[in-house]
Amino acid sequence: VEVLEESKLDRCRDGTIFSFLNWACHKFLRAGVASPRLDAEILMADGLRVSRTELMTHPDRVLNRAEEGMLCSRIERRVLREPVSHITGVQEFWSLEFEVNEKVLTPRPETEILIEQCLQALAKTPSSSPVQVLDLGTGSGILSIILAKEIPQSRVTAIEKSAEALEVARKNAVRHAVMDRVCFVPRDLMKADWQGPYHLIVSNPPYIKSESLLKCMPEVR
Repeated sequence: VEVLEESKLDRCRDGTIFSFLNWACHKFLRAGVASPRLDAEILMADGLRVSRTELMTHPDRVLNRAEEGMLCSRIERRVLREPVSHITGVQEFWSLEFEVNEKVLTPRPETEILIEQCLQALAKTPSSSPVQVLDLGTGSGILSIILAKEIPQSRVTAIEKSAEALEVARKNAVRHAVMDRVCFVPRDLMKADWQGPYHLIVSNPPYIKSESLLKCMPEVR
């Protein structure tokens, strides 16, 4: 894909969805964004409150000045390598939408492997028996909420010391209607009294070594 100069990019914009999408893609390519087309579509669709399909089926729709200003702001934030999920405020995971922000980590694809292993570990538990789960460092609450949804008889204790992260986690639990089965505990893991017993203890803390962070994409840091 040809990466256009900034001056040529601006001249290519005629106010339509099609031209704006191409402009955003080239901006992202110049910035080294790994998935320029996908990110541009997600940011535009979310900002305009339409589906990505609608972007494709109405490419000649002309954006008004307010829409252009809003989208330009989003594109520039992504050029600075702010994660897409922080710009939109949501992240799709396990076919569900979760609220995220700069106070919590955005779940990575590998987290699904952890969830699958948890479900396998509990697969032989009788469906009539209560299942006690402990989630250490719950963050946005994604692990706790998915396990609560996948295992109806579960009761999850989710420990997190960050008040800002717990606020996000509680909103996600309400969004997915599991607040009655997830107990959020504001406590430092090193000082918490984990009153069991538990059928499963799970944790997904930051796992990239400090010395390796500089080699990661800016979004991961």
